[in-house]
Amino acid sequence: MKYRWLVVAVVALATIFIAYVVFFTNALNIGVLKIFGVARENVRRDIFEESKSYVHGKIQDLARYYEQYMRGDQETRKSIAEVIKITFAAFDADKIPDARLRNFLRDVRGY
Repeated sequence: MKYRWLVVAVVALATIFIAYVVFFTNALNIGVLKIFGVARENVRRDIFEESKSYVHGKIQDLARYYEQYMRGDQETRKSIAEVIKITFAAFDADKIPDARLRNFLRDVRGY
């Protein structure tokens, strides 16, 4: 009977200890993700922006904007220029192989 209570006490303490370890590990994991998670996501975003599919998609978007810009009136051109300034603000124009589109982007953005 004496050992039975001892076993129950050891099992209870072991359960509390395991719960504490699990809680502490989760809290530590959240803290680590808060610090390093942002950096990891920034790296993933940079890798995505360097991918061939991303660059090709941006060039296709720019080609569509260029066609609309050339066919549009003054008000349409102004609106398209504003959209291009926003969507291509951080895009490297040197990645565009077509000189016509590259120069168009530089002219619209101003750099």
